[in-house]
Amino acid sequence: MSIAVFPGYKVLNLGSQGPTVRQLQRDLNARFKQLGILESISVMPDGRFGSETLAAIKYLQCIGGLPVNGRVEERTLAFVAEGVAGLPILAAGSSGTSVLAVQQAILQAQVRVLKDGDFGPFTERGVKIYQQK
Repeated sequence: MSIAVFPGYKVLNLGSQGPTVRQLQRDLNARFKQLGILESISVMPDGRFGSETLAAIKYLQCIGGLPVNGRVEERTLAFVAEGVAGLPILAAGSSGTSVLAVQQAILQAQVRVLKDGDFGPFTERGVKIYQQK
């Protein structure tokens, strides 16, 4: 199955190898850098989809609100490639791993917010302060 985002991109998973995996690993590191978490989680771009790459994919799937299956299919690849554009729209009343990711980003920007996975009044206030910065 080819992935629409990158023509010729095949579904990747544990055990996959080659230049396509190496590019995926570079793209993962770029996404982690954009999210401000590269120091916490990164992968060696060695072209081998091993346990380190699997953990990174699962982490990214978790914060992206995607099925956490470790397989790089179309939705996961789109989130790696497009980043925030691949995330769901969040608002007051939202909850889950995507809200936790937003709260973590707000905290890293040194804006106080509760990190509880619920988009309540403190998170709403934190988002507004973050957007003003």
